[in-house]
Amino acid sequence: QMGKKYCGIPGEYWLGNDKISQLTRMGPTKLLIEMEDWEGGKVKAIYEGFTVQNEANKYQISLSKYKGTAGNALLEGASQLVGENRTMTIHNSMFFSTYDRDNDGWKTTDPRKQCSKEDGGGWWYNRCHAANPNGRYYWGGSYSWDMAKHGTDDGVVWMNWKGSWYSMKKMSMKIRPFFPEQ
Repeated sequence: QMGKKYCGIPGEYWLGNDKISQLTRMGPTKLLIEMEDWEGGKVKAIYEGFTVQNEANKYQISLSKYKGTAGNALLEGASQLVGENRTMTIHNSMFFSTYDRDNDGWKTTDPRKQCSKEDGGGWWYNRCHAANPNGRYYWGGSYSWDMAKHGTDDGVVWMNWKGSWYSMKKMSMKIRPFFPEQ
């Protein structure tokens, strides 16, 4: 089902990876991610060169050229981490992973160790994330490991802005054709 449109709360939806793939492979595409915290603060992340491959290629994501105020979580990983720990949170070039299609970068023989199961939804997980727009919604923002289903940072997270244990009030992703300046 990860390729098809699904609906949740009225007005919120995921376009579907098949459609996103078709749209982004038609030509240069820009991705705009807008976020709002529970205090009314707003930031954004803009990526040029956004593409999603087809299902045969596991909906692999490709991004380039960040600008914005949220911090570059998708290309550079979680800014508060260093070395291999940071590298494991980079989303660029990852495959789309869901609870029933484990394509994340977490290589283990333990079937319970799967990012989409631990972190609450489908996403381009590495091992596991610096951003988690499809995570669990925690009312009020701050939450802790004992509130989380698996004791992990499974909220609607953008680590480079609010850290691991803050769940956004709003996060939206929008795409549009991008025409580079000559």
